[in-house]
Amino acid sequence: MPGWASKPCIMGIDEAGRGPVLGPMVYGCALCALSEKSRLATLQFADSKTLTEAKREELFESIKADETIGWYVDVIDPRELSAKMLKRNRESLNVISYDSAMGLIRRGLDQGYNLSEVYVDTVGDAEKFQARLSQNFPGINFTVAKKADSLFPVVSAASIVAKVTRDRALKDWVMSEVGKDIGRSFGSSHPGGLPSMEQQRQSECNGVIRVTKDCVDLSAAVHMLPCCVGHNGTAPVSTFFTPRASGETNDGLQLQEASFRGRGLQGLSLELPAEHVGYVLGKSSTIKSQDSVIDEWKTQAEFHNLTYWNHDSKPSSSDPLQRCFDWLHLSNIIHGSISEEEVTSMMEQQTGESRGLKRKSSSLLP
Repeated sequence: MPGWASKPCIMGIDEAGRGPVLGPMVYGCALCALSEKSRLATLQFADSKTLTEAKREELFESIKADETIGWYVDVIDPRELSAKMLKRNRESLNVISYDSAMGLIRRGLDQGYNLSEVYVDTVGDAEKFQARLSQNFPGINFTVAKKADSLFPVVSAASIVAKVTRDRALKDWVMSEVGKDIGRSFGSSHPGGLPSMEQQRQSECNGVIRVTKDCVDLSAAVHMLPCCVGHNGTAPVSTFFTPRASGETNDGLQLQEASFRGRGLQGLSLELPAEHVGYVLGKSSTIKSQDSVIDEWKTQAEFHNLTYWNHDSKPSSSDPLQRCFDWLHLSNIIHGSISEEEVTSMMEQQTGESRGLKRKSSSLLP
C-alpha cells in the first residue's frame, strides 16, 4: 500500500465496453491523495474515447509509473454478462454495472484507502445511482454525473485504465468460432480505435458526434421518403411537398397523403420510442492524427417524432421501421431492471398455473 493511502483520497470510476459485441466489459478506477487533486488536472488526462490508441497507451504507462496514483480494474467476461442477463431472475446491465462500481469502492476500502470523495460516470439515473452509493457507503462524498470522464481528471484517468485494459484483452482474444477465418481487423469508432483507414471506411464508423444542448426541435417536420435526394443544402420544401390527412386508416392508424416528383405517397407519423431522441447532424470539423482522419459531427436539431412514407402500399404495423421501433421497446424490457414485487408476482402466477395443471391432471385419472 502506498504511504498516502491513509490520507484522505479521491477515486474515479468509469467503464469501457458496456454491452460489448466482442470481449469483456471493464470497470476501472484511479485513486490519489486529495492533496494531489489539482496536480492531476495538469497531467493531460481526458475521456479515453477522444484519444488515439497511442496516446491512451502513453498515458496508461504514465499512470502505472506514477507512485502518487493507484489503479485497478474489474474485468467482466461476456459469458458472465450473458449468464446474468438471461437467467430466470435476470440482472440488467445497469445492475451489473452498479455492482461492479460498488465492488471497486469496497475493494479500495478493504485495501486501506481512506476514501473521502468518489466520482463516477453514471449509468442510468445519476441521482438514484448517487443515492444508492451514499446509502451503501456513508461517510464518502459521491459525485455521479454524465460525461464525468470529461469533467473530472480522476475519472478521465479511470477511463484510460479501463479502455487500455479492454483494448489489450481484445488484441489477445481467442475466437471460439471455428471453420472460418474471422480475422483481427476490428475496433471501435473512437479516434484511433479502428486498425486502419481502410477498415474505417469499410465499417462506416468514422465519426465522433458532439451532442449540444438547446437544439432546435424539428418534431413534426422530419420526413423519411422512399427515394434518394441528391441535393445537399437548403431548399423550399414546403412549396412542393405538402402532407395532409387522407381520411383513411390502416391497422387503426391515421394515414396521411402527399406527392413527390409527381408520384403519390401514403405516410404515417410515429412517436420515437420512450427515452429515444432523433438528431440532425452537421459536420463541424475533421480530427487528424498519425493513424486516422475522423469527421466530427455536431447536433444541429432534434426530433421526437417523424413521418415515413410508402410509394405502393399503405403504412402498416408490419413495415420495417415500425418493427425496428418494436425492437427498441423490447430491448428496454430485456435490459431493464425487475422490482422485487414483479418477481414475487410472477412466481405466484407460475405457482398458481402449476397447481391448476396438477388439478387438471388429477381429474383425468381413472
